[in-house]
Amino acid sequence: MTDTKPTSRELLRKRYTPPCSIAIFSEAELEILNEHGHWMAALASGELRPETAAQVRFVAVAEGELTPETPHEKVWRKVIGRLELERRPNYFKRVGWHDPAEALMPRDQIGRMSPYHRGRRDR
Repeated sequence: MTDTKPTSRELLRKRYTPPCSIAIFSEAELEILNEHGHWMAALASGELRPETAAQVRFVAVAEGELTPETPHEKVWRKVIGRLELERRPNYFKRVGWHDPAEALMPRDQIGRMSPYHRGRRDR
């Protein structure tokens, strides 16, 4: 039976895109995520076992046990915080997000424009 877990080297070769809005990240933070994001995600999820004291510390920071100090720890905590924020119910309503298409016509009026609904309204 072969072990299919990725190695550190394999994870460092992949470019990473955060599963959240990237608008809050600086260029330097995005560069850290692009180069090391898969590796950090694998460490934080337990898919990759920490081998050094720095990696053990990174896992503790990712779990919220320690405060972040290194740039990698800080950017990963920022990813986690952003994900938690975006997963809250009604987050996009509270920040005023709206569908740009609704600027032309409100969503509840769109269905009334079809010929099927026009005919039914007259009855």
